[in-house]
Amino acid sequence: MTAWRLLVAGLCVAALALGGWLAMQAPAPPATTISIWDPADPDLGRKAYAMCQGCHGLDGRGVPGYAPALAGSRWLTGDPRAATLITLHGFDATSEPGAAYVSSRMLAHGQLADHEIAAALSWSRGQWGNNAPAITREQVTALRARFASRSTPWSPAELRAIIGAP
Repeated sequence: MTAWRLLVAGLCVAALALGGWLAMQAPAPPATTISIWDPADPDLGRKAYAMCQGCHGLDGRGVPGYAPALAGSRWLTGDPRAATLITLHGFDATSEPGAAYVSSRMLAHGQLADHEIAAALSWSRGQWGNNAPAITREQVTALRARFASRSTPWSPAELRAIIGAP
């Protein structure tokens, strides 16, 4: 592993630890979403992905042993519901048999506005050799509403049950 990947992995771990500590110190977040970027910005997807690159990398290759690659990821490029739900509520891949990233738990990013989630996912679904269709704001909105009571990260088995995958 290169020094750069080790540094990124260390920063991701530190950010998760700090985030967990801050979450214990602060009151629960508001039920509303936060809009950071203009939905009309044609470069919104790339800008929104900036939040993801600390763990998943500029090149989408992830950090081995920590965060999975998005390049070629079946969770990202497959059924759009899976990628959307992972982004909204988080993902606990520690139970994934044979996963190269068994220590990884993705934090929820449901505080982002639906157009921001759609833009980041759509951009990522078209990068690094991925060739998957865009995800719309309406798809994100519908899934957010359908699973509004969800407060824990998804497991691979739960997502497979929803999308009908083996």
